[in-house]
Amino acid sequence: MAGIGIIVLKLRSGNAQHLGARREQQDAFGFSDLDDQTLAAHGGIVAALADGMGGMALGREAAQSTIATLLQHYAAKDPATPPEVALQHAVQAANAAVNQLTRSAGLNEGDAGATLVVVVVHEARLYWTAVGDSHLYLCRKGELAQLNLEHTVARQLWREVAAGNLSRDDLLNDPEREMLTSYLGLPELPELDYNYRPLLLQPGDRLLLCSDGLYRMLATETIAALLTGDPQPAAARLVEEALNQQHPYQDNVTAVILACDEDTPPAPHPRYQRLFGLSAALLLLAGFAVWLYWGSYSGYDLKVATPAQAAEQRP
Repeated sequence: MAGIGIIVLKLRSGNAQHLGARREQQDAFGFSDLDDQTLAAHGGIVAALADGMGGMALGREAAQSTIATLLQHYAAKDPATPPEVALQHAVQAANAAVNQLTRSAGLNEGDAGATLVVVVVHEARLYWTAVGDSHLYLCRKGELAQLNLEHTVARQLWREVAAGNLSRDDLLNDPEREMLTSYLGLPELPELDYNYRPLLLQPGDRLLLCSDGLYRMLATETIAALLTGDPQPAAARLVEEALNQQHPYQDNVTAVILACDEDTPPAPHPRYQRLFGLSAALLLLAGFAVWLYWGSYSGYDLKVATPAQAAEQRP
């Protein structure tokens, strides 16, 4: 334990990716340097996933630029800057990088783009930001919860359904329902999803970042069942199960996992355990002898209570 009520977590990562039925891999992902103890101390661990928009130009390049810029920018954060603030700065830097990529290719802003979902885990606290339709899940005790909202036309249409202005069938049949309403590559981000307060993680929690090529193929119950155990085999199982659906137009599929375990210090060597036990016993005996001596010298009456008497004396 570090401080009061703060659990020190050990994070393990896993990842898997497949081209699907596409010609080009337009998903990208990455982690902060897990060996950078300085960054981990003030900035935590970062995991990020981006999905280049296949209907636009430069989908692969936009996704790769997003991940590279975000991780580089966050790694250079000032140690005094809170993780949640540094994360927002890194996301804006990634958006600027995609815009620059678009201009360099002679395209208009917004003609290339990528989704993004990114998490920072610092001192067992989760900070996240998402834009687009990639998903972030938390699996706790077998229960799966999606933490972010999709920025799609469908989400906007659901409001019309709730207001009684549109039928559910009309929404499901709308050909533009999966179009994104916000993504990296726009001059300004009209929608950006993030948590206002950090979420305290627990040992056993699993975080899953995934592209739509995975979650559109699998039910939430299936994802939760496959997300257990070591993160690397779990990521491979998720991608394999998505491919097993044999969808003729299978999108790129990517799974990124952070597994949270309690970081317990290693047990001391048996030899040192015996030495510690012997030293403690000798100190206890010495202290008891001194207490008896001074108790007799001062006229203390040493009394031993029976179990029944001890019970009666409890408040």
